[in-house]
This record gives sequence, structure tokens and C-alpha cells, in this order.
Amino acid sequence: MPTPIDSVSNYCHRWCERCPFTERCSLIAHEREFMPKEMQQEILPLPNAFPAMSGPFSDFLRRLEDQLQHLGSSLSGIGYGVGEEEPRPSGLHPSALSRLAMDVAVAGMKDLREAPWMPNIYDGADFSKPGVQAAKEFSWYSIMIGPKLRRCLPHEMRGTGRGVTDGFHLDAARTARLTHLILARTIAGITVLLEQYGSPAWEDLRPTLEGSLRLLAALRELHPRTHEYRRPGFDDPAERSHLEAFYDGFPPVDPFVDGTWSRGGRAPVE
Repeated sequence: MPTPIDSVSNYCHRWCERCPFTERCSLIAHEREFMPKEMQQEILPLPNAFPAMSGPFSDFLRRLEDQLQHLGSSLSGIGYGVGEEEPRPSGLHPSALSRLAMDVAVAGMKDLREAPWMPNIYDGADFSKPGVQAAKEFSWYSIMIGPKLRRCLPHEMRGTGRGVTDGFHLDAARTARLTHLILARTIAGITVLLEQYGSPAWEDLRPTLEGSLRLLAALRELHPRTHEYRRPGFDDPAERSHLEAFYDGFPPVDPFVDGTWSRGGRAPVE
């Protein structure tokens, strides 16, 4: 068995079915060694690549703005402007951000399987369709927003922008990077769902979209140096070719890799 990557599981999205490090994950290695077979998680087959959910985050934001304009809304109206490098202050106390994050997660957990527009994402799902890829990503990432954002809101770091000096703060910084990815991929998923299903999808997804955009702006304000704190494995430059091969050239949205982690499409100048 390949040498496990220590701590990779602490900063992953728990989607083992689409993880490039399943065979090297220290958590799975521990599980296989010490847990009874019947208690080990079952890793179901899924396509590694979701081409419809790959590309620069800035492209998804532009496409989202087009959809919102058609639906009578806009990113600036929601409080998230495309083309601005620095985040707007959220105006929300960290405790309010924590509540909003849980509200967004609960909205993401809303059972939409009975919605007429929602495609099948379970047994027999056709993952060649963009709407199915988007619905699957949305259903996975949106429910993680609440717990992950709350984990990167320690009192000592709120709004300070200070460097990270200990393990507790480093965990918050790496979790903030993971949470940024979760929010970006949730927003990208909603973008494709709006493109595919229009107004009916907007009626169901609007609370999650608006909350996710506000939380992403707040996260960038609270953790302005998130791009400096790499997660084991996933953000290791030496693993880049492995990631590209695993995803067949269609890696998931990653604003830190494509240079669009900020709304203006570039990281701050040091």
C-alpha cells in the first residue's frame, strides 16, 4: 500500500468516491487496519471527472451574473461584486456568520428529490449530463458549509488578519481554505443548475446561493491570507500532475489554483 499522507483527511471534503488520495489517506489506512470490515465505509463508484463542474471560478461567476440578470437579480445586489479584488465588509458579527452558515447548510439539506426540475443523482444517474453533475456536487458540498465555516471562526482570529503562530490557528487557516473551496463549488453547482433548470431551480436554491455568496465574502475578509496555508496532499505542488491525471484534465473548481480566489481574479499583491 502506498505511504499514507498524514492529516490529509483533516482538510478534505470527505468525498472518498471522488478523492485522488483514497489509497494514501491516513484515516482510511487506520480504518482498514483497526476497524472491523463491516464497520468500514463503503466507497461507491463515481466518475472522477465532472467536466461541467470544472473551470476557473471567475468564469462561473460571470455565468452566474448572466443568470441572475435574467432572473431579476445580480451579484452586486446580493452584496458580492465581480471585478473587485478586496472583499466588502460583511457587516455581520462572527456569531451571526455562524448562524447564517448553519441556515445555509440546512437549506442545502432540503430534500429536493421530489422537485420536478431536480435530476436523479442516485442509482442509475446519468453523470454525462451537466445538470446531474451539478446537482451531485451541490448536494454534497452545501451541507458541509455550516460545520466547516464554524470551525474556522475561532475568537482569536476574527477579523485580525494576523499570521498563524500555532496549531490551533493553523487548523483554522487550513479549514478556511477548505471552506472557501466548499463555498466556491456550491456556488458553481448552483450556477449550472440555474443554467439547466431556470426559474424553478432559482425558487428553491436562492437562499443557499445568497447565503453562500455572503459567507464567501466574509470568509475572505476574516482570513485574508488563506492562500498561504496549503492542505496536505491536495495543495502540494508535487501532486499537481497526479491530480490532473486523476480528474482526466477536468479538476474541480479551485480558485487557489486558477488564480481567481479573489473576486477580482487575483491574489493580493504582497
